[in-house]
Amino acid sequence: IYESQPFTLFPGYNTAVLQGISVEVPDKFTWTVKFDGLTGFSKDRAALVLRDPASIGKSFDDFWVRFGNGWGTWRFKGDPIANFACKATSEFDLSVTFAALERNEDNMPLLTIQGPRGQTVIVWASNNLKEWEPIALQVLDERRFTLLDEHADPERPRYYRAALTNGSPIEMSNFKILPNKKTRLSVSGPRGLPFTVQASADFESWEDVFSLAFQSRPITIQDGDAAEQDIRFYRILINNTVVQDVNSIKETIITFPDDFVNE
Repeated sequence: IYESQPFTLFPGYNTAVLQGISVEVPDKFTWTVKFDGLTGFSKDRAALVLRDPASIGKSFDDFWVRFGNGWGTWRFKGDPIANFACKATSEFDLSVTFAALERNEDNMPLLTIQGPRGQTVIVWASNNLKEWEPIALQVLDERRFTLLDEHADPERPRYYRAALTNGSPIEMSNFKILPNKKTRLSVSGPRGLPFTVQASADFESWEDVFSLAFQSRPITIQDGDAAEQDIRFYRILINNTVVQDVNSIKETIITFPDDFVNE
């Protein structure tokens, strides 16, 4: 499933670090090392370091050796145990993507969403890139799932966005206009995920209002600059790359004063 490019070894003990492999490995796998350009004589040969017991995991007490007529297994009969030193580190992929966008026989949108197994994905849909509604909340038992958007109009454009939520959708709530004309709102989302709330008067020029990471409870925010504006729009930007929109709109948008109530 993977083969590295050749790299140089120097006299003495060497540690080779291979990064960016980007493959999904099974619970058990075999790794091999091939030495080239050596005569096998003294000071011109190479070998792997034995290390037992293994710090993490385990290996069998045998290994593969290439003889003149092919490959065969070899073991030291337990003295020493054939644990060659190798450390494999996996990285958890937290990205969510639209793997496929199709239409079924009724011309309805059919989406395939891909993400890390065991995580929760929420999918939103919109007809105008302003009003978004959640249409699915799905735990990824496998890395992909297929979603049919039954509420779409086949004759109108439809936009989608998806994000990992860990069960907590990203949303704004409790919109209030205070007596001093400042605004107050609450934001909530997956705990620990960094976010930024931005505001605009024209949907073109946006300014940061508040930046933090989502907590276990909704966070209340006040916008003092809203008192100087006749109209104010708000959106949430996700600082990490866990949100991917088909139309490159990484935001949740609400409008002021339409979405607000007087207090």
